[in-house]
Amino acid sequence: NQALFLVGHNPGMTDLADELTHSDIDNIVTCGIYALALDIDSWSQIRADGKASLQFYDYPKKGS
Repeated sequence: NQALFLVGHNPGMTDLADELTHSDIDNIVTCGIYALALDIDSWSQIRADGKASLQFYDYPKKGS
């Protein structure tokens, strides 16, 4: 297993999640986090083709 942790700002982080998963996240809010699963053998196989799966998207005020 390999993992990659990215920290960034919008609109780039929302755009990245939407491109990799073809999900329709409107806006990843401040302190929002998400995890993606990719079925790849090498980092070079990452493509903006919507084939990654969104595992979760969470943020502090989600329950309120």
